[in-house]
Amino acid sequence: MPAASQTNPRMAGADRNWYHAMPFSSGFQHSPSADTAAVITLTADAGRRNVIKQIFYSYAGGTPAGGNIKVEDGASNTVFSQDIAAAGRDQIDFDPPLHGSLSTNLIVTLAAGGGSVVGKVYVNGYKEE
Repeated sequence: MPAASQTNPRMAGADRNWYHAMPFSSGFQHSPSADTAAVITLTADAGRRNVIKQIFYSYAGGTPAGGNIKVEDGASNTVFSQDIAAAGRDQIDFDPPLHGSLSTNLIVTLAAGGGSVVGKVYVNGYKEE
């Protein structure tokens, strides 16, 4: 028997999508040591999609060598990639939000900056049924 449709009163016209906020946890931010990739994995739940609204990132301690941020929909399936040529902080706003595949991890990776460069990343997202 199919699951009953749910309506979120905040989403006009939404008859099948119910949005669940991901509670803040250290799993949505990563601040590794110098010259180490910052990786966040939004783990899959059966029958649900991970959704990313924003990514905040920074490089400090020098100009990143090979700076890049990417989002993978499952292992090795890059759906977003952007090179980063300078130190500092920035953010990426997805409008509309970036939706992952059903029951699949979304993996956000801020590449290692090289040398003494430290990268940090934070993801603002939620799960959708």
